[in-house]
Formats: sequence, C-alpha cells, structure tokens
Amino acid sequence: MKVIKIILLVAFLAIFSTAYGDFESTMARSAFEFATNPSQFLFEIENDSASYHIHDVNQKFNIQTNLILTGFTVLNVNTSFLLYSDPAKKFKTIFSIGYWNILGLSMIDSDSAGFKATADGFVPTFIFSKGINEEVEFFAGLKYSSSKLSIKLDEPLSEEGDDVSSLGFDLTEVTEIEDKIGEVSVFWGVYSMLPKNKDLNLCVGYQFNTQRIFTKIQLDTKFFTYGLGLYPDSVLFFHPQISFQYNF
Repeated sequence: MKVIKIILLVAFLAIFSTAYGDFESTMARSAFEFATNPSQFLFEIENDSASYHIHDVNQKFNIQTNLILTGFTVLNVNTSFLLYSDPAKKFKTIFSIGYWNILGLSMIDSDSAGFKATADGFVPTFIFSKGINEEVEFFAGLKYSSSKLSIKLDEPLSEEGDDVSSLGFDLTEVTEIEDKIGEVSVFWGVYSMLPKNKDLNLCVGYQFNTQRIFTKIQLDTKFFTYGLGLYPDSVLFFHPQISFQYNF
C-alpha cells in the first residue's frame, strides 16, 4: 500500500491516533473516511477551530486560534462580537465568524507527493444567551459551515495487489476527491463562571444535512482555551483543543 501518500493526506490527524491500538490501520481508516466522506472531515476541522465563547458584558470582542491545528499547518482564526446586551434581562446576542485553511496541503510539492490539494472554509455564527443568575447562562445558536476541498491524485491511494483485505475497504479507484459543502447546524449549551477568572462552556449541536450530533467542552482562562470535541460517529472520537484567545 502507498502508505506515504495516505500519511501525507491525513498526517495532521495523527495526533488523535493514540486512542487506537494499531497506528497504520487507524491512519488508513481515517484516509478512507476522508476519501469517501470529506464533508464530515471538513466539518470536524471547522468545529475544532470554532468558538462558542460567551462574552462578559464588558467584553466587546474576542479573537482566538486553535494552536493544535496551527501546529499541523491548519491556519485558523475565529472572531466574535457582542452585538447586543440587555443587563436587566440578562440577554445577549453574539455574532462570530471563523476561517480555516489547510496550508500544509498547498505547501506539499505535488510532483514528488503525487497529488495536489487545497482545502479551506468559513463559518458565520449567531449565539443567543440568557442568564439564569450572576454565574450561569443558557445559550443556543445557529451556524452555517461553508467548506471546499479539492485533491487530485496522480495514482490511486492503493494499487491492485496491495494487501488491504484486513481493512475491509478498497482504495484502488480513489484518484480524485472534491467536495463543497454548505452545512446548517444548531447548538445549545450552558456557560458557567468559575473562580479565578475561568469559564466553563458545555455545548451540544446537531447538523441538519448529515444528521450528526457533536459536542464541545471548553475551559476558558484569560489567554488560553482548553477544550475537547466529541464526534460519536467519527474514526477519531476525541479531538483535543488548545487555543490562544484575547478579549477586549
């Protein structure tokens, strides 16, 4: 099997493979899922870079970037704005927009790697928050994920005669992967202020088009966000997150 080509395509997924016993099998299955269902893969990249940050009434603007994705050459930034706040009713409206681009794919030498690829996307989001008391807020929102991907291979991911029987799928006909998605999702959750200027954010969402459930847990500090994305139907169930953020 052309393992090098598979790893080049999905190497930035390797950080999550420690949850699985067989590295090569996990990477191959990730490559197959990526090849046959790229929209799911793109959404997970977008959601890993997304923020469901709930602004304090004194915070008008938030910007953050997922450092783990950046380390794997996925340029990403998410900005959010406090559009409306009614302290008396403890109600807020927040708008955010994020952008990501897998720069690592476009940086690969297509002649030596055997493929040419680009992938990027953006996501506008509205969040509505209602305070229950001084420390706890419930929120809900709507977002639209727009992503596009194009990969053209000089050769299939595997060739006739490669031993792929143990994987349970065939990659011999995969020579081109192209996808453009527009995915609408709703989400809801709870936000809680913690001691020492920390915030906890628990969010559950649902994609209408693909009928998928996703979950994200975030712990916000002054400059960093530590999170975990959960995707029950993904090969990589857990997606850790470390983001740098700044509020003003």
